[in-house]
Amino acid sequence: MTESLATQMVDGQPEAFRVLVVEDDPVTRRLLEKLLQRSGYQVETAGNGRDGLALFEAGSFSIAISDWMMPEMDGLQFCRAVRSHDQQRYSYIILLTAKDSKDDLISGLEAGADDYLVKPIHPAELIARLNTARRILGLERSLRRRNEEIARLSITDSLTQVFNRGYFNQQLPAEISRVRRHGGSLAIAICDIDHFKRVNDRYGHQAGDAVLSDFAHCLRDNVRQGVDWVARYGGEEFA
Repeated sequence: MTESLATQMVDGQPEAFRVLVVEDDPVTRRLLEKLLQRSGYQVETAGNGRDGLALFEAGSFSIAISDWMMPEMDGLQFCRAVRSHDQQRYSYIILLTAKDSKDDLISGLEAGADDYLVKPIHPAELIARLNTARRILGLERSLRRRNEEIARLSITDSLTQVFNRGYFNQQLPAEISRVRRHGGSLAIAICDIDHFKRVNDRYGHQAGDAVLSDFAHCLRDNVRQGVDWVARYGGEEFA
């Protein structure tokens, strides 16, 4: 595998997959680290589950490879702890173990592992499992981006790109509740464009759309960023 294969697109830029290896045996840990680095992954290692969890919480790892039997915190506890976190991005967990019974497999998956490898580890098999992990992570992140875009579009006016009436109706009660709880003041300004129908009648709807967009941008550029917001209430009316 070349280095370019072990990358993902983040905000339109290629970024190497970061892998956390949690393994108490120093020889196995070092072998895994070297194998993954040669395959183009960025790797960090820990000698037990507790140290691994601390690294996981401090960093952003796409994939975690964890041994099952470890001191202080075993692989199942590590999996459960990782899954208990509210992750913005999903992390794929591969569990390594000498256990090979169906009951053990089920226990590992129920604890939060995505995949399972029985020791001794065959390098080609591990790389193949990592390829699968990258495909699944790629699909998950593509779906997440689409959902974020759908959520954005659902509250955005398609013409002016400010918030729409649905957002206004949803957010105004929340703003009123916030002021009632914490005190302070709340101001709402309703603006419209006088004689806007004349613009459409005389110059056409395309010109009218341009006027609405320019007016919305003017409003948005002159409110406090991160504090105030602008919504198209309907037609040529804005709030």
